[in-house]
Amino acid sequence: MGIHAAIPLLLLQTVWVVDDNGGPGVDFTDIQPAIDAAADGDVLDVRAGTYTHFTLSGKGLRILGEDSATTVVSSPGTTGFATLITSIPPGSVAFVDRMRFQGWTGEGPRLTVSGATTRAVLADLQVYGSPPCIACGIPWMVINPGGGILVEDSDAHLIRNEVFGKNGSGTQGPGPALRFTGDARGFVGSCQLFGGSGTTPVTTFGLLPQNGSYAVHVQSSGALVPKVWFADSLVFGGTGSPALPITAPSDGSGGSGIIATGSAVRVSGDPTSLVHGGNAGCGLGPPSAGMGGVGILSTSGAVDVHSVPVLGGDVCGGSPAAPTSGPGITLSATPLPVLRVTGNLTTSGNATVSFSGGPSSAPFLIAMALEPGFASGGPFFLGEILIDPVDWFPLFAGGLSPAGEFTITFPLTGIAPSFAYTPVYLQGIALDPSGTFWRVSNSTVATLRP
Repeated sequence: MGIHAAIPLLLLQTVWVVDDNGGPGVDFTDIQPAIDAAADGDVLDVRAGTYTHFTLSGKGLRILGEDSATTVVSSPGTTGFATLITSIPPGSVAFVDRMRFQGWTGEGPRLTVSGATTRAVLADLQVYGSPPCIACGIPWMVINPGGGILVEDSDAHLIRNEVFGKNGSGTQGPGPALRFTGDARGFVGSCQLFGGSGTTPVTTFGLLPQNGSYAVHVQSSGALVPKVWFADSLVFGGTGSPALPITAPSDGSGGSGIIATGSAVRVSGDPTSLVHGGNAGCGLGPPSAGMGGVGILSTSGAVDVHSVPVLGGDVCGGSPAAPTSGPGITLSATPLPVLRVTGNLTTSGNATVSFSGGPSSAPFLIAMALEPGFASGGPFFLGEILIDPVDWFPLFAGGLSPAGEFTITFPLTGIAPSFAYTPVYLQGIALDPSGTFWRVSNSTVATLRP
């Protein structure tokens, strides 16, 4: 749906107020009943409080929390301690913003996005993963990987999220932050992703150290090849647990930062971005055989890294692990620019748009759209088109500074109230010095609030 077609629908949207305290003006005290009552395209304005996990299926809604520190989804709901976004119909988008997802138990991912027609955007969230199921109390026998977020056969944009894999505890091993599987297409922008760290669990076999979990796995399924772009993000594998002197002879190893299996992965950003393997555990005894995690581990497929540092995890008393391992990894791909939006993003505030890391004095364009996208730019673009490729609007254009930068701050006053709660997607391009193709920036999203 394009900008012009969407404007009439913005005027018709219903805003449902959800507040666990109830009171005047409140429509529902929990999220699931509000989802059940809402129509496709409606908004759920979720106030600060504690809510049950929910299932969103068959319709696209905007579920907007007040803040990830105060709008918390942590109680068991229709799927236990996990939230499910699935079967969103074509033409609709599920948008979830400014919330925290957690829980004290449960197996599998804390938040799942699934379904071949599903498009979802997760922005400004905190997600605390669930542990995997462990067979027979043996820490290395994982039956069902747990973790933070799973994207399965769907299109998903994750922007400005913090995702933590579950740390190991007792007989449960640690979990990853994020997994993409099957026919998934994903964009991960300005996120922080942490694999869970191991612990020294007590089992019938004694005290055994655990390895740290990988942070991210992009995994094919049969002939299906997932395609994921990590931009302007921090990715850390989990830390291995230390061995005690009276137990196993080796410390736990660190987890990989990113594992790519039969997939197409792109990593870009500025020098503050990082992919880091987890550190080995350091026990109370002498240095042991615990290994640092590899920054990027590829078993098949292609991984292109654009000017982002990739480091292996530290080893106690030894050299760090290798930054990469496996075929198909390119560490010297052409740098790509970084786009950010900051400010008081309300209808009475202001916004600052900054574009950096482009070629010196190059022509550039920053465009906006009301829907996300994921499409190949073809031979004339390096990077994927992450906003609606059909109906978009040029926002700023001109020439970058000699340092390859552009910044502008502008007021948001005067914007029609109907645009409140509306996500606006932005992406930029800058002409390569060769003049033969455009370097594509990451995408970002700004949600206007009243």
